[in-house]
Amino acid sequence: HGQLCGFTNGNPTTVPQIFFRKQDSNVNADIIQVHANKESSYFLFSNGDVRACGRNDEGQLGNGNFLDTDEKDPIVKVKLNEDIVRLGSGPSSESVFFISDTSVWAAGQNYRYQLGIDEKGSRDTPVKVKFKGPIDVQFVSSSGTHTVANCGS
Repeated sequence: HGQLCGFTNGNPTTVPQIFFRKQDSNVNADIIQVHANKESSYFLFSNGDVRACGRNDEGQLGNGNFLDTDEKDPIVKVKLNEDIVRLGSGPSSESVFFISDTSVWAAGQNYRYQLGIDEKGSRDTPVKVKFKGPIDVQFVSSSGTHTVANCGS
């Protein structure tokens, strides 16, 4: 599904290979976090930009459509107008969370309200998570059915 941000024409990778380099992303910043979930990968850059690749059947790449990445477009820009400081997801998840200094945004699978947006249905662009009152989210982890967050001390 392109979650390596590169393609092997169906051949398995048996040794580590470099499929994605910083210069491939058109971002003039360092990668500060990488995150992988079920069949998608995410790259957070020091300037707050996020790029993603892989499966996108639930909108989990957050780029505004439900199309998987391919050889022509192996990596896409997440559609967010906020600087992100951390990413959150989980190994069996088809949802992703983008944490800024002031809020949390989510995209992807949402059939069991796992995005925390008070309504069901997958989202192909990040939507602001609804919290009751001010919070300080440190980490988010999700599965295919639920999400948990560490909201500071």
